[in-house]
Amino acid sequence: MSKSKAQQTQEKILKVATHIFSVKGYDGLSTRELAIAAGVNLSVPYYHFGSKEKLYEACIQRFIKKIDKVRRENLATIDTDGEHDKYDRLEKILIAFTEPHYQLLTDEEGYDYAKLIARCALEPLEISVGILNKYYLDTRILYSNAIARVLEHPESVDTIIRVFSFFVEYMLGAPIEKGVINNSNRLLTADEVSDIQRLVVTFGIGGFNTVITKGRL
Repeated sequence: MSKSKAQQTQEKILKVATHIFSVKGYDGLSTRELAIAAGVNLSVPYYHFGSKEKLYEACIQRFIKKIDKVRRENLATIDTDGEHDKYDRLEKILIAFTEPHYQLLTDEEGYDYAKLIARCALEPLEISVGILNKYYLDTRILYSNAIARVLEHPESVDTIIRVFSFFVEYMLGAPIEKGVINNSNRLLTADEVSDIQRLVVTFGIGGFNTVITKGRL
């Protein structure tokens, strides 16, 4: 089924807005710049999305539902109560969570989204917290419960959720912090994606190990 003109316009605005937000952040997007880049009248973006905040959220929502679906499917394949070493199982869980996100860095639109979501974690709390909780919290809880089972501390899932939240923030920001992605818009190779994912997963395993060895669970 072909898309309507309105749907095509919305998708074009979202694509352009995602790129601008990813480079300049929430405050850096101007209605005039967006309208010119998308080839629409000045009033069109807000006709379709109502406000800058709703446009920003729509940009994030474009990918997050697809990513969440893959994450849940990935997690369902892991035997969290298996006989393998607990850290082997923890590694599989963290890979299952991070892989759908990092695969975006090999795709043009996905690359902009990865930068956008990384910047979102750095935006003022009134912007970032509500959006990230809305689209990440349920899956974060699902993964935290799986980690609690692997670490044999099901009663400490609230603590694990907090630790996992730090892990998610590191996952989002690490590619920018390490200089792997920048404003050059050069897509990453499979090896580069693998390297940054390995770094982040190792960080996560170390973080949970520290919590366990210090008896904080």
